Amino acid sequence: QQTIPAIVLAAESPRTPARFRNEAMNATTPFVCFLDADDMLEPTFIEECLRAYQPMKYVYTSWKCGSVEVKPNLCVTADDDYRSHLVTTLYPTDIFKALGGFDESLSGHEDVDFYLRSASQGVCGVHVDKPLLKYTDDGARSETFNQRADKKAIMDRVFLANGGQRTIMACCGQPGE
Repeated sequence: QQTIPAIVLAAESPRTPARFRNEAMNATTPFVCFLDADDMLEPTFIEECLRAYQPMKYVYTSWKCGSVEVKPNLCVTADDDYRSHLVTTLYPTDIFKALGGFDESLSGHEDVDFYLRSASQGVCGVHVDKPLLKYTDDGARSETFNQRADKKAIMDRVFLANGGQRTIMACCGQPGE
């Protein structure tokens, strides 16, 4: 339902989100966008993200969770539980491929790992300050993850894999943010 033509890949299999998202490495399109079943894009999402696109950057937007608008904060710390981390971005396919995609061995927060890795490689985002995504889960999956007994071990592994980086600070305050 986008104002710009898009190719949609969907799966209803029990595969992990990381494994399915990594199938985008086979994409021949210049950009990929990762959605979960509880994400809904506004019809102008791709159009407005393409308008904001800058070379070697991805584009992210604000979103709505219920009726509340959320502005992502890339400067969160581990203590913030990543409750406002990036949800859905328009990501250049060639950079996604070069970074090796999502870590399929993680049982949670593989998206946090991916964006930390992006930042550590100097790939930052351009923010479109408009809620062009509706996140219908209301945080239930994040809350479930934050209550897991192995959450700290998973997050420590994510941080260690990214050189101890505990924030996406490499991208904070850069031009285009």
